[in-house]
Parts: sequence; C-alpha cells; structure tokens
Amino acid sequence: MAKKKRASLQDIIHKRQQREFVGRSEQLDRFRANLHRSWDDDQRLFLFNVYGQGGVGKSTLLERFRQIANDAGAISALVDEQEMDVPAVMASFAEQFKKQGYELKQFEARYRIYRQKREELEADPEAPPGLAGFAARVLTRATAHVVRHTVPGSGVVLGLVNEDELAAQAEAWVEFVRRRLANNKDEVQLLLKPNEILTPVFLNELNEINDEVTLVLIFDTYERTSDYLDAWLRNVLNGRYGEVPLNILVIIGGRDALDRDLWIPFTGIMASLSLEPFTEDEARDYLERKGVHDEQVIDIILSLSDRLPLLVAMLAAESPDDPTQIGDASGTAIDRFLKWVDDPLRRRIALDAALPHYLNYDVFAVLVPQETEFHFNWLKKTPFVKEKSEGWVYHEIVRTQMLRYKQRNSPQEWEELHEKLAEYFRDKRDAMQLTRDEGIIRDTWRRSESEFIYHTACIAPYVGFDALLSHLIAILGAGRATQAFYLYCSELILQAAKETSSEGLELWGNRLVKGIVAYNSRNYPASIELFTELVSYFRKDSNSKACALRWRGQVYRLVKNYKSALDDLEEAASLLPLDIRILIIGFVVYDLGITNMRQVIGTHVIELSEAKL
Repeated sequence: MAKKKRASLQDIIHKRQQREFVGRSEQLDRFRANLHRSWDDDQRLFLFNVYGQGGVGKSTLLERFRQIANDAGAISALVDEQEMDVPAVMASFAEQFKKQGYELKQFEARYRIYRQKREELEADPEAPPGLAGFAARVLTRATAHVVRHTVPGSGVVLGLVNEDELAAQAEAWVEFVRRRLANNKDEVQLLLKPNEILTPVFLNELNEINDEVTLVLIFDTYERTSDYLDAWLRNVLNGRYGEVPLNILVIIGGRDALDRDLWIPFTGIMASLSLEPFTEDEARDYLERKGVHDEQVIDIILSLSDRLPLLVAMLAAESPDDPTQIGDASGTAIDRFLKWVDDPLRRRIALDAALPHYLNYDVFAVLVPQETEFHFNWLKKTPFVKEKSEGWVYHEIVRTQMLRYKQRNSPQEWEELHEKLAEYFRDKRDAMQLTRDEGIIRDTWRRSESEFIYHTACIAPYVGFDALLSHLIAILGAGRATQAFYLYCSELILQAAKETSSEGLELWGNRLVKGIVAYNSRNYPASIELFTELVSYFRKDSNSKACALRWRGQVYRLVKNYKSALDDLEEAASLLPLDIRILIIGFVVYDLGITNMRQVIGTHVIELSEAKL
C-alpha cells in the first residue's frame, strides 16, 4: 500500500493564499479549463498574455497561475528582469526545471562553455573599445539597432549612440572573437550567435520531457525585458529554432499588451487578459476576508487605493477597524498604511527595509539587529514584499513612496542607514580578497561593489562625494571590459540623485554616463570634455587624476592628436609610474613614430621590471 504523502508547510501556505485570493475568477477559470484540454483540442491555448498598470496584480496572478499548473502536475519556471539576455533566460528555466526533477544536461553543458568563454573575452586587455555589453558587441551591422536594448536599464544611455557607429564597433568585436578563438569554430559560433546555437539545444531537451507533463514558461515584468526577448520568443514559437513541444504553455505578464502587429500570427493560440483594478464588490470581498468591517474604514481604503489590488492589500494588512486611526483622508496610501501599523517598531522597520534594493536575512540584520528573524518573518508576509531570485524585494510603487517618505521625514536616519548598508557591502566585497581587476569579472563581487556604490551615493549629497567619484573612476581605470559595469554604477548614482533630489549629484551622474557613451560612439570631443573635467576636479588626488589623464590621452591618440596624448601620458606616468596601462598606450604612441616618449617609456619599464622582480 502506497504511503500517503504528508502535507508540507508550503501546502498550507498555498491553501491560505488561495483562500485570500480575490477576484480574477474569469481569468482563473479560463486558465484551469485550458490546462485540462488535450493538445489537439481546437480550443486549446498555448499562450496567455496578462497586462495592466502597475499595482493591478499581474505578478500575483502569474504566481496563482503557476500554483494552479503545479497542482495539476505541470512543471513551471518564471523569469523577470533579473535575467539580462536570452541565454540567461534559458539558463534560469533550465535551473528551475532541474529542481523539479527534469535536467537539461546538454543545454547546461553548452551554456557553461558560453559563460566561461564570454568572461574570458570580456576580460581580455586587447579587446576592442566600445559598447556596453557582450551581446551588443557581437551584433552584425543589420541588427545593430538592437544594441540600444541589450543592457536592461540602459536604453536611454544607448539611445545616444549612432547605429552606424555601433555597427562598426560590433564588427570589430566579431573580428576579435574570431581571432581569439580561431582554433575552435564551434566556440566562435557559440559566442557570436548564442541564441541560434543554444535555443535548438534547449528545445530539443524540452521535447524529450514526457509529453504528458505540461511545461509552463512564465515571463514577468515583460515591459522591461521585451526589448531583448520579444523577437527571440516569436522566433521560438514560429519554429525558427526547431520544433516546439505541444505540451508547452507560455505566460507573458507586463504593463502593456503584446504588439498586435508583431504577434498577429499567434492570435489563434493566445488569450489576452487585461487586468483592471478591483471592482467595488471585489475590493469589499477582500477587505471582509482580511477582517476589515468598519464601513468608514472601508470607504477610506477604497478612496485611497483607487481599488488597485496592491494598495488595497497593503492598506488592509493590519486589519484596521477604527476610523479615528486614520485622521483625514488626505495624503498617500503609504502614510495611511504606516498609521495603521500600531507597533511603532514595525512602522519603522517597514520604512527602513525599503532602503536596500533587495533583502535577505543578512542585509535585514544590518537594519534590524535585534530579534532579526522574528521581524524579518513578519516583513516577508506583508503584501508589498515578494520573493525573487536575488532575495525579497519591495514592489516598486511601494518602495518609491517609502523612500520618499523616509528621506523627507528622517534625513539623519536616511544617512545613517545608508552608511551602514554601504559598510556591509564594502566588507562583503573585501572579504572576497580579490583585486579590482580580479573581482570585476565575477558576479558576486560586482553585486557587492555596485550596492556599495549605490548606498554611498545616497549619502554623497551630504558627505563623501569626492571618495565616491574617485571610486567610480577607479572602476573605469580597471580596463575596457569594465565599461558596462561603470555605466551600471553611474546609473545607480543617477537613481540615488533622484531619490535624494540632489541636482549636483544628478549633474555629475549625467556627465559620467554621457562621457563614456560618447567614447563608445566615437564622439571623442564630448568624451574629452568629461576627462578634462575630471582632470581638473582631481587636482589633489594623484591616482584618480592619473586615470583621467590616461583616458584623455587615449582619446587624444584616437583623434591623432599625438602631442596632447603624449603630454597627458607623461603626466599620468609621473603620477603612477608603475601603471602598466599607461605604458601600453605609450608603446602604441611610440610605435606610431612619436619619439619624445622614448625616455619616459624606457625609464618606467625599468622601474616596472624591478618592481615585478
């Protein structure tokens, strides 16, 4: 007799989530019915598109779809904006399937090779300059316009770049890859055309999974990823990369509906589900389930939330039952939510925990060192905190309002908490015991480094801007392969500038971004302006000034202004006599027939050799 399966805590959680889930009955019924249709049923759908404004409950519905599918025996995987390109998306799907007992061995092996070779090429000091991401570097001239969208969050930045110039730089990278991997044609193709090589392998292994098992692939926050996923996904569905198994079900969630003109070939297999705010009846039903019965309280919640499910849930989280707790009905929903949390400590925790981009137990402990586990467990259960691949994160609408509230009402605490978080990520980075050149190619190091920069930038309008700028320039000085990371960190500075309403920080953030974008797009006069400003700013900081001089000298060399290039490189060499990068550029200038650098190069090569010995 088969042993009866014991219930788990997850079973209880799912049951209670189902009980609290309100509305969307039409969408849920349609999804359930579709799961039970046979593959050859003319009514069977293979694609669901869920769309609606922020806070309307898209992610919640996607998770509900996933629970329903899993309960029906399907295997599922969900990706969002954390996966930055197509190969990473497929790798995430493969990893999640593996945890459910279905391993895609051939794909995982090929993907490991791709990642390893990609990292090696990006770290190569002889890599050609230009562009902000590897995927962008290997595009052909015909598809160069896609470069604008290959680095999530950098669309505005890359939008400043001329497409013809991008294409020329992409072609330089193609030649570089072919030259570096000349002895292995398979690896050349894998690095130059990863989507074309990896996708058929991925699909072949999906086809080998038992066709009685439904495979559910979920794409959340599609408004942020469609730029680099949309064409690929349409090509997958139309058979460009091979046969797609009949047991597949694709769910796409985003703020906007899929482009009708582009997706019209798939309308026969697709359901478009537009999500609207709760009806008044649905909102009242939800509040009833959450124990909110006072009619005046209900009216205020409906008014403040505009019946957006996220805000209705947030405002009902503490089951308020006394209108006198609310005061007048003016102000933001966040203000009202905090008023309804009776425990002052929890109110403070809800605000403070919004400061990091993501939370885990260790990050939370920096903010709440006492009874950390108890309070962390409470926060994880709140309706505006969701678990994602990097940890627990606030819904963006809630986090924005929390940050605004905290920064406006407690500027001193804002500074102190960001300083603690900056120290935490700095110590975590330093514990890896890697040099900047070693760490810059490792995801864990870059993550700690970027969060250190972000939290430092959040207090930079008050203290420490010089150190922050020096730190960022040091990243740029680590080599060409660091430009994508430099741009990402510069955008974090811009984010911090907006959160602190600092015009000065925003001015410098824009300068830092635009100067390197100008360099990548071969707008050399504009990039010289940035480095000239940095040379002037770092009059007393020899390391940072040397880095700025080296970059400006490099740009002068590219525009064939050799006299100015030599002047900058000589001055940089005098400030950092053992900087090998200065010497390399000096040799290039020397090879071009410029002779007055000979003595400088010779002297410093001797010094460098003695130092190495």
